[in-house]
Amino acid sequence: MKIISSKISLKRNKYEYMATLLLFFILLFPKGGIKIADIPLTVGYALLFSLAGLCFTVYTYNGKARFIGKYHLLCLMLFLPFFVISTVKIIFAGQTSLGFTISFYISLFVIPTIFLLLFYHPLKKISIQYIKDIILKFVFITAVYGIVLFFYKLWTGDFIEIPLLTINLGDAGELGNKHINRGGIFKLISTYNNGNIYGVCMLMFLPFYNYFEEKPYKKLILKLALFLTLSRTVWFGLLLFEVLNFVFIQKKTLKSIIGIFLAIIGIFLLLSVGVAILNTDILFIFDTSFGGRVGQLNVLYNGTFFPNLDIPFAGILEMIYFSFINHFGWVGLLSFLACLTAPLFLFLLKKVPNYKLHEKKTLALGLVLYLIVATIDGAILYIPVMVLYWLIVALILSDFNKVKTNQKQYTN
Repeated sequence: MKIISSKISLKRNKYEYMATLLLFFILLFPKGGIKIADIPLTVGYALLFSLAGLCFTVYTYNGKARFIGKYHLLCLMLFLPFFVISTVKIIFAGQTSLGFTISFYISLFVIPTIFLLLFYHPLKKISIQYIKDIILKFVFITAVYGIVLFFYKLWTGDFIEIPLLTINLGDAGELGNKHINRGGIFKLISTYNNGNIYGVCMLMFLPFYNYFEEKPYKKLILKLALFLTLSRTVWFGLLLFEVLNFVFIQKKTLKSIIGIFLAIIGIFLLLSVGVAILNTDILFIFDTSFGGRVGQLNVLYNGTFFPNLDIPFAGILEMIYFSFINHFGWVGLLSFLACLTAPLFLFLLKKVPNYKLHEKKTLALGLVLYLIVATIDGAILYIPVMVLYWLIVALILSDFNKVKTNQKQYTN
């Protein structure tokens, strides 16, 4: 029995080691890599595909035909209608950007398949406590690095660049040319090289981080980092988080009620500071042009039910839902939303294992937060947004029945 136990422990350590390595490159340093014909090939993606290939080889070699849960399979099957609709659109209407087309298929079809199908078995071998600790550490590091980089840029006028790690080798010396300049002040970009991308990714983990991180100053550091993205989308996400967190996570006590009011007042004060820093006025926050994106709303009036074959596929714009209507019609949007929201409906219907775990509740709230802010800017085809979205989905759907976890009472 001792020999068997040691083998199981060793196997689990191997899975945890691979999980740490993967999270290191998709959560902490997602942009490190090279470019091939302007198409980024990151270390994280290379590692993700390598581990997926290894899992597929092991499954094939062992002859394991049944290695997926029924709800994982259901979520994957829901991709078929949207896959057919989008592929028909691209074949008959054409495309204007090979890079965005490749990213479209990888982000919306390959990555969900990897996490729901090929990583189904490995995730069951990893302690949820271990994953929780790694996520808390890496999220905190990205926030600290982002704040340091933000003020370093203000002080010196230069960026800190570590090619192949914090930036893509092809972007060396080019960070200043990206869309991160707010009137001479550059957004906080951390290791994500873009304020909006960093913001929406961290918003997905914010409910989880805010609940399980025990040190108040670390919570404030993450929120400060999100504020310094100088992104109205992220600012809206911060405010929305406080409301949703109070409604769905926090216990309703006098202390929590006072806390939510103070948090909202604090956010509005920060927004006033942000407006002053950017040397603008309050109209910047309530910009009716949505940062020049208002034209994307025209599909509400002239969008078609079926895919529009008169315009070639040119990628998905910031306001992703309206962009999906523009290219794939209302039927395309509805089929796409079915793919993204199915895991959440399974959670709400109490079909996922251990749905009462606060780990799963807070991760589910992170997905809801993303789906709402994606109305403004979802950055859906950019690394590593969909990788982190489907990582969270996989964690929600995973079976942690045999893993002990310490549940704490929410006191924030």
